[in-house]
Amino acid sequence: MKTFGNIVCFRNLEKATNDAIALFGDENASGIVLLKLFDDYYNGYEDNGRKIKGYEQLIAELIQKYPIDTEIIAEENLNHENTKKFIDCAFRDGELETSGMKIKTILPPTSRFSPAGNSHAEKKKTVITKLKAFFERFLGI
Repeated sequence: MKTFGNIVCFRNLEKATNDAIALFGDENASGIVLLKLFDDYYNGYEDNGRKIKGYEQLIAELIQKYPIDTEIIAEENLNHENTKKFIDCAFRDGELETSGMKIKTILPPTSRFSPAGNSHAEKKKTVITKLKAFFERFLGI
């Protein structure tokens, strides 16, 4: 009896396994017990006439439904690519990094001689406030 590891078999046993599941259990459970190929999960597949969306299509729908807020990027004149990477990392890590060099890569260049209220520190604070609101709105999704 094998208690650990994977059992490798190079024969196609799908029909025999489905027949055994139908005989000793639920005859409609074959798709639940046996996994599909990676390609099926990635690109989608049909199951009993029902179209199951793949990973690629689901991600495209999510991006369309919850885009990175381009309004913040345009309004604050942020670097688009760096801001996208910054937000992606924040969602991956589960927190928005508000200090360090990463936040500085998205900020636009500011003059040392800019008028009051337009300083680098104030711009950074405004951007962080807006990105935090965006991040918290979509974090649990």
